[in-house]
Amino acid sequence: MTYHCDDFFTSVMRQTPGLVVDPEAPIKGGCAALYPGMLQDAHVLVKAPLDPYLSKGMGKQSVETEIAAYKTFASCNGIVKPLATGNAVGLPYLVLPHLVPVDSLVREMDLPTTLEIKYAVISTLEEMHTKYGLAHHDTNPTNYFLDGRIPLLGDLGTVEVCNSQKRIVGGTRLFLPPEQKQGKVLAANDVYAAGVSLFTMMACFDRSEIDSRQKISKERGVLVDDNSLVGPEQLSV
Repeated sequence: MTYHCDDFFTSVMRQTPGLVVDPEAPIKGGCAALYPGMLQDAHVLVKAPLDPYLSKGMGKQSVETEIAAYKTFASCNGIVKPLATGNAVGLPYLVLPHLVPVDSLVREMDLPTTLEIKYAVISTLEEMHTKYGLAHHDTNPTNYFLDGRIPLLGDLGTVEVCNSQKRIVGGTRLFLPPEQKQGKVLAANDVYAAGVSLFTMMACFDRSEIDSRQKISKERGVLVDDNSLVGPEQLSV
């Protein structure tokens, strides 16, 4: 099936009155692209698996998972709240507030601010684990956001049921514990990733630093294809 961006955005804007999207300036995400736009004078991002590769398989599944997760966590104060969700020309989409990603600020933050963000994220993760029985499974500073001074956790496309087993491993490689690389979905995986995240924030690793370290690991033969399982002996952190 062929997807046409014009048809997609026309349908999205028709379903969300007041929304204007710039389809020519996408920001690549992990399993979906982010398109900047405006909604009632507020900056927003439209998240959708529009790339020909992403519009099927993992991309589409990730956005569908994220939509379901946001609905599940609607009453959780520490989670980013989508402004709209829907389906256009057979593709799921999210309209999200354009918030400041924490990883873009790490070089400017002092230690008290870093710890405040980390405590807030850990509190949100604890609620996800204990109240809902779900694990985020991609806990890292690129998925932490600030709404003013309020830390929020976003990018829920990898949320899984705790104590389950997965054939395909999701997440960001630098932050994966051995158990997650074996396909085990555990609350402890988020705790491990939160610890690595705190280290990278205190060491002032921004997104380029994180990508660079993963690239180095890949060049050394540590990392494999994103859809493959990795053994604990290949841990790259």
